[in-house]
Amino acid sequence: GSGAYTLHHGMSIINNSLLQTTGAGDIVLNGASSSDNGVQLATGGDVQTTGTGSIFITGNGAVYDINMAGDAGTTILATGGGAIRLAADVLNIASDIPVISASATGTVTIVPRTRGRAISVGGTDSAGVVLGIADEELDRITASIMQIGDANSGAITLDALISPATYETLALSNNSRFTSSSGFASTIGNTATSYKRISVVGTLTI
Repeated sequence: GSGAYTLHHGMSIINNSLLQTTGAGDIVLNGASSSDNGVQLATGGDVQTTGTGSIFITGNGAVYDINMAGDAGTTILATGGGAIRLAADVLNIASDIPVISASATGTVTIVPRTRGRAISVGGTDSAGVVLGIADEELDRITASIMQIGDANSGAITLDALISPATYETLALSNNSRFTSSSGFASTIGNTATSYKRISVVGTLTI
């Protein structure tokens, strides 16, 4: 579905509403707002595929492109093997309650909405310049693979310590660079409980 609005959110999944597919169908959401959030999930809003379908959410907002508020029951779930993909230049995932979860073998991908937009892992958003994905936001995501960026994204910089807890592989899909203040505050390797590897498409500068 698609939504556009000039006075409020472009698309809202709120008030314990459930948007769900149970078979092979995907869920595709596109929301745009010139005054508020492009896509708003809050107060128990739940987007879910229980079959093999995937979830694709793209936002374009004046405040956040995609906003997941810190309300109980606010979730994006793909429990049957499908993937989850969020496309936003300014993303907010509240650090306490929301859950984004793919299956045990699934992939969650976060990409900028704008082609060529740089990504800061562990950093903050810079409007019109950088998509920031904070460590606290990554902690709300459960997946086999946590993919940051794609072939259309800009360069990826790790700008702070991150502590992967609920995914096995951190996949960086473009040239990536560690800054002097960045790194991993988690055990890495085959014996790790959750975080086992990092993969990079392109060059990695440390």
